[in-house]
Amino acid sequence: MAVLPSVFSAESNRGTGSSFEPMPAGWYEAEAVKSELKETAKGGKMLSVQFQILEPEEFAKRRVFANYNIENANPMAVEIAYRDLAALCDACGIPELEDTVDLHNIPIQIKLKIETGNVQYPDRNAVVGYKAIGNFREGSLTNDVLITPIQYSIFIQVNITNITWF
Repeated sequence: MAVLPSVFSAESNRGTGSSFEPMPAGWYEAEAVKSELKETAKGGKMLSVQFQILEPEEFAKRRVFANYNIENANPMAVEIAYRDLAALCDACGIPELEDTVDLHNIPIQIKLKIETGNVQYPDRNAVVGYKAIGNFREGSLTNDVLITPIQYSIFIQVNITNITWF
């Protein structure tokens, strides 16, 4: 039993109704806002990352989750997790990751799909892709731009004939 500090009124606390319907499949601007290492039911370890949608406005503040099986008896599950985590790190401009808090609060694009539910669970969104905002990717040339993870304010625009600093 728990006695509340004041009387709770369900009537005055009903919202306009937040939707748990999945968002349409596609690319969304988002940022990682929470990450934690969890034990799996079979004794492995899973990195769970929570993303908050930033754009489009109609879905702003909605949350989606991505889980990475970084320790698992199935080596294919680990390989997939590491490949997906590498794509997230690339999108965030982080070449090496020790603490997942380094992934937080960096706007990126995430690609969502809708996974079909079943009798027990409804349809839900799944994160299936990552890319940097503006197609920047640390350490590589994409869309003629190189960005370093340390100095986001220094961009080098590269073309065949010259290098321009701005």
